[in-house]
Amino acid sequence: MATKDFYFKFFFKDWLVSTQGMDAEVRGWYITLLCHQADKHRLPNDLENLAELAGVKISQFERFKECFKRTLKHKFTKTEDGELYNLKMDEVINNRKKDHSIQSKRATIGVFVKKLRKSHQFEESRWAEISAGLMECDFEGLSNKDKYNVLSVRFKRMLDAVINNSNSNSNYISKHKEKRGVGKKTNGPELDLSELKAELKNEFTWKETICRNMKEVEVEFSSETFDLFLDQFFKVLGNDGETEKTVKDSKKHFARWLNIEISKIKTNEKSTSNNTQGGSDAFRRKTAQRLGFIQP
Repeated sequence: MATKDFYFKFFFKDWLVSTQGMDAEVRGWYITLLCHQADKHRLPNDLENLAELAGVKISQFERFKECFKRTLKHKFTKTEDGELYNLKMDEVINNRKKDHSIQSKRATIGVFVKKLRKSHQFEESRWAEISAGLMECDFEGLSNKDKYNVLSVRFKRMLDAVINNSNSNSNYISKHKEKRGVGKKTNGPELDLSELKAELKNEFTWKETICRNMKEVEVEFSSETFDLFLDQFFKVLGNDGETEKTVKDSKKHFARWLNIEISKIKTNEKSTSNNTQGGSDAFRRKTAQRLGFIQP
């Protein structure tokens, strides 16, 4: 659950310039409305509600109404829904959210790397490279457990590259060299299905390529549709008794499986009871509706 922010950066020079000519009372109303925007994201486009938010007394309402129409109104922009917001405050809050997201990400990666140091030894320059590489992971919308799964998958790939490409590198000392098979050329480490699924969902370049290729054959294939197919693909792998697979092999397998599924959905073909390559009839019907091949 996201923690709510209770502060924002205050650019005092911008404030002094933008409120030049306002008396203290109007400035007080203005800053109070900006604080409510920071808290509520948008403001009502109604003078009575604005006056209530600004803390205007009944005896001051007529003056507030006059000042708002003459001065404060021009400090706010109207949305398509008719609500009000100040552009500068919107920028400040959005930048604050980005900063908070980056800080939170760094903290998560810091804890993750701290645990890694107990079983892996690198020079500090190497740890800095690892931390920078982990910062490229996308955490948006993920739970803490899923974040650590994504980090684990990414680190395993980085570790495998270090072992295979730097067999004699004295910077690396690990308990896992013998276990991972130093010097062997492979398609990468085999991952269990949960780790593999997290890794593939984080392969955005590959994901975009698949979606683009599908659109070229007149299939409206969004990122959300891709995730639905990927979930179904891993159900099929589990039903087939698969427990581990490399990323490279999985990408090839998924591409072949997806082409077969799309072909079957287009022709409205029914799966048989002994078909382990495809998904269920229910999945195909729902997906055919989503892709617009059949009417709901």
